[in-house]
Amino acid sequence: MNKKYTYLSLLNLALFLTFSSCQKKTDYVILSGTIKNGNKTIELRSHYDTTDKTKRKIIHLDKNGAFKDTIYLLKEELYVISDKTNMIQFYLTPSSKYILNYDAKKFKNEGISLKGDDININEYYIDKTRNQGLSNYNGEGKSEKELRNSLNRIKDTQLQRLNTSKLPNELKVYENASKSLEPSK
Repeated sequence: MNKKYTYLSLLNLALFLTFSSCQKKTDYVILSGTIKNGNKTIELRSHYDTTDKTKRKIIHLDKNGAFKDTIYLLKEELYVISDKTNMIQFYLTPSSKYILNYDAKKFKNEGISLKGDDININEYYIDKTRNQGLSNYNGEGKSEKELRNSLNRIKDTQLQRLNTSKLPNELKVYENASKSLEPSK
């Protein structure tokens, strides 16, 4: 009986250690991919802290535009990836892997191929980023009413994108709060 009890205890301990080691969270992400027709580097920085240059990470691309890097971070957060031609909002979560592939010259029309974690979240932010540049914010020659209507059309498009996205609810609430333009009259 004592041997059987010891054996079961050791088996339970082994299963517990195996399971707990599989669930261990890391404080980094793996970011990789290929950027065709781009520069030799991309820059990664926090979306919310644009002034601290020590928090920026420069990632070097090989001659084919491929890259792979480990990014250390303490919490999930929205980042900006810039290839000096295009800027992409990208959501990173510790213990995750992300693969992005795109052509820098065709970014606005063709978008990005994503693989890995948080795809729904990043598809939303990438679509949002790609379409920001397609809106005309120049109010030159427009009356105040025309300018308000133009801005409200942009807001409506952003809200429609938000409502049809597959973002987690807490991100939808945050994004919805950030769209606080005055309603059209």
